[in-house]
Amino acid sequence: LISPVLAKVLTDGEVAMISDLQAQRAANAPNSASTPIEVRAILVAPTRFGGAVNGIMMIGKSQPYEWSAADRQRVEAVSDSIASAIFHIQKTQEIASLNEQLQQQAKYQHLLRRVALSIDTSSEIDLILQRVIENTTDILEVDRGQILLLQYTDPLLKSRSSTQTPQAKVVLVCESDRQKNQSK
Repeated sequence: LISPVLAKVLTDGEVAMISDLQAQRAANAPNSASTPIEVRAILVAPTRFGGAVNGIMMIGKSQPYEWSAADRQRVEAVSDSIASAIFHIQKTQEIASLNEQLQQQAKYQHLLRRVALSIDTSSEIDLILQRVIENTTDILEVDRGQILLLQYTDPLLKSRSSTQTPQAKVVLVCESDRQKNQSK
């Protein structure tokens, strides 16, 4: 029964009051086995920020209770503050997520600069690739990285049909173990 009440509050955007939840359940499903519940009376109100419902506030009593107009007004008054708090929490989480994305972008840009510097300062391909894999494992904060080279038995793929997988030999060109790099 609580779920339909919550759905109604969300769709209508209005406060809902039930003075005796147990009696309401019995009226809606008279033949169902009744399980004891801790809450008998509930007052449910939507929380709104900027005209949009952003949450629900529900209060309850363990005994049947006739909610008054003053109870409803107090809940409506408090719901504005709760809506503002919910909005603030959501925005704080969004900002944290954006900051995290920004930090990741900065890491990737730093990686690209380090790779470019490796290429500019050396003409030895093995040394360049070693620096690239070491920088990549450091920036991505992974434990291990490898660069593998595929050497095809038929490099021009002339003898291969469209359904056949090309044959290749895998050669380990260089690797990086992050823990070893940090201890250097």
